[in-house]
Amino acid sequence: MSSSMRTKFLEEVFAGQSEKTANAFYVKWMQIEAVEKEIGKTIEDGLCEENYILFLSKFKSRTVVSFYVLKSAIMRYMRWLLEKGYIDAQKLDAMAALRFEDVPLDDEDYSRKFFKDFDSLRETVESMILIAIDEYGVIDEARYDTEVAAIYLSWFGVSQEDICKIEKRDLTDSGVMVNGKEVYLPDFVSDFLKKYAVSEGFQQQSRGLMMRKYTSTSYLLRTCKTKNDMLSVTNLRTSISHFSEIYNKYQKENDDGKDNKKGHQLNLSTIYWSGIYSRAYEYECENGLIQPFDYDTIKKIFGETYDQDRFVANKRLRSYQAYKKVFHLEDPKT
Repeated sequence: MSSSMRTKFLEEVFAGQSEKTANAFYVKWMQIEAVEKEIGKTIEDGLCEENYILFLSKFKSRTVVSFYVLKSAIMRYMRWLLEKGYIDAQKLDAMAALRFEDVPLDDEDYSRKFFKDFDSLRETVESMILIAIDEYGVIDEARYDTEVAAIYLSWFGVSQEDICKIEKRDLTDSGVMVNGKEVYLPDFVSDFLKKYAVSEGFQQQSRGLMMRKYTSTSYLLRTCKTKNDMLSVTNLRTSISHFSEIYNKYQKENDDGKDNKKGHQLNLSTIYWSGIYSRAYEYECENGLIQPFDYDTIKKIFGETYDQDRFVANKRLRSYQAYKKVFHLEDPKT
């Protein structure tokens, strides 16, 4: 630990506890100390409410449970500090009053992982394909049709699990049928999917040109590697990760090996939510701001069932508001 006080605290609290329990708490405190170093303040300094919010936001807790596990560990130490006279009750009360929904999500995380609109997503995907062709010897842009199909479908609100279940016959003149409902797609996306559905594979350089053929299946998403009839979600995520590495490798090579985090990291989950958040912004432009605790509207816009869980519903709304803060400087006109 970084201070004798913390060492003493752990010795007192974990006397007689199992080694596993103590080690888990030590790991948590290593994370806490890293954040303290980043913001230049420690818990012993006695932070104000604004500092506590900044402090907790650095952990990027995405769930109610993870947030309160973290807060519980900090509160346990702060109570000990109060008992020893190192901090006053006001500091403890400031931390105790903070709720899950009070802590904003990190803006940098949004700007790197999320997309403002479909055009920015499409531009990123097309740039990655061009980089693969120009820099890494890919000779057929159809090599990434499976990944591109999944990315585009994610944007338009199709979950990873449902993407893998789509069959070629589910394609319609204006989109695709998913769970008995039609998802409408722009013409160029619909045309791309129809062309992909009838393709047999792609050209690859290997001691001359050769045709890599997709697995024969009724499902839309196919690869040349899997022997299963339906592509698994795990294999799909792996394919997307490999596709994303094209940009990462190119970026590092052109930044003298520096780990530049400004580029987008393709992830089907964040692409899915980027699309939903983009459409939520369009909704607000037409209907006014989505209000906290308006659970019927929040449920309709974000397509989730919250079962009266107000923390989760308002966390989703705050996540959207963080996206809006990054990509749209002003709120829609009400």
